Amino acid sequence: MEEALHEAVERMLSLGAEFCDARYQTVHRLNIMMVDAGVRSLTEETTGGVCLRARIAGSWGYVSTVSVDKDGMLEGAMKAVKNARHGTSKGKRIPELKPIRGTYKAQLKINPEDVPLEEKLELVKDLDKAQKTSEKIVNTNAFYNETIKRSWLVNSFSTSLAWEEARGRAIAQPIASDGSKVEVFYHITDGTGGFEKFKSLDVSKIGRTCANEAIQLLSAKKCPSGYHTCISDPTISGLLAHEVMGHASEADEIVKRRSFLTGAVGQKVASEQITMVDDGTVEGAYGRIPFDDEGVPASRTVIIDKGVYRGVVSQVRPHGNRESGLSARGVACNIHAP
Repeated sequence: MEEALHEAVERMLSLGAEFCDARYQTVHRLNIMMVDAGVRSLTEETTGGVCLRARIAGSWGYVSTVSVDKDGMLEGAMKAVKNARHGTSKGKRIPELKPIRGTYKAQLKINPEDVPLEEKLELVKDLDKAQKTSEKIVNTNAFYNETIKRSWLVNSFSTSLAWEEARGRAIAQPIASDGSKVEVFYHITDGTGGFEKFKSLDVSKIGRTCANEAIQLLSAKKCPSGYHTCISDPTISGLLAHEVMGHASEADEIVKRRSFLTGAVGQKVASEQITMVDDGTVEGAYGRIPFDDEGVPASRTVIIDKGVYRGVVSQVRPHGNRESGLSARGVACNIHAP
């Protein structure tokens, strides 16, 4: 595979590409959903494909294909350059980055692919069963999913990389009702790494706690309407930061002037108590990555520094220059081919 990717890059360069890369990626997913002690769904799939990009002046040509043989890749390489030539955008050359070479395996104590499906089903079953603590719990839900992502990347800066990512998630979500009100509570355990994260779970405690919280919410007072000063927990704070500021900070939104943060670099956009970062280096976090999809090592990127907007979340494609790897949030061009 690596040899074919190298040949595709050489073909794009020979056809006039100023910068180009070729990436092969496979993604293996397992999803289990249990509702009221019954398996509602169980799916397992592996998807994959190749993407080839060529840049000429300020225009990009892009081709994705599930043909991973040499001839299919070389044909895709020619189409990528052809597509780039159709563009009329002006742009600076991409500054050459230091090449990275090597193979990087995910750090796993227990590889999820080595764990029998029956053991994972038992985990979900126990997580679902533990939620049924009272007649007021009218619905129990338990979920498990795992993703193993493998990438191979070659670019015209002599980078030749192969890396692996593994992440998983388990969710308990009971629903409570007293006949007049319905409330829900949930608990999520997730992160990068192997199945060891779930081996140590106290599913009985998680299920009971979620159920008790859902039941207590039935007697909670309704919040008054209007504008109020609120205290939010880290989960809600992170959600608001991601949706409101994270997406608005994506470079393609700013370049196309579709974001309210267009032109806001250097301006105060929040309280001085607020600092927000995009960090792909936090060990064990769900967004932890060794590299982004363009082979740039993960890093800590400051978006807001003490209330002042410092920069955008970007990749090479929008503006032709980036040196920091982003966390795993899908900003790069993922391929999921049938």
